[in-house]
Amino acid sequence: TVAEKQPQYAIVAAKQTQPKYSLIKLMLNGKFQEFYSLKQVDDPNTLIGELILCRSKLSCDYVVGTLKVIIPVQYQYDKTIAGIEFIDPLGNSNGEFNGKRYFKTNHFCAIFLPINEVYMCYNKQTI
Repeated sequence: TVAEKQPQYAIVAAKQTQPKYSLIKLMLNGKFQEFYSLKQVDDPNTLIGELILCRSKLSCDYVVGTLKVIIPVQYQYDKTIAGIEFIDPLGNSNGEFNGKRYFKTNHFCAIFLPINEVYMCYNKQTI
């Protein structure tokens, strides 16, 4: 489950590779953290339940959420989708993607994004 309150963070630097960022450094709860694209993880399913970082479709800011599900999309070549849950209404879903329910949460408290747009914390034990 997601913590009761969103962590406080500020983006410090981002290293851009084509076509998306592969590394984002930020100050999270007073400590520097490095977040790497889930696309770089051999098995993103091992990160289910972990805090991750992604860009909100509503505000375009980076937000912290909980990774709930990884979905391979059959009809799109090389696409894997991550389902993310937020505490606050920062998304555009309630846990449903393409007409199928993957998890249950409040309206607008979930988002589904390609894994190259989702970042995991490299040093998660310090969060």
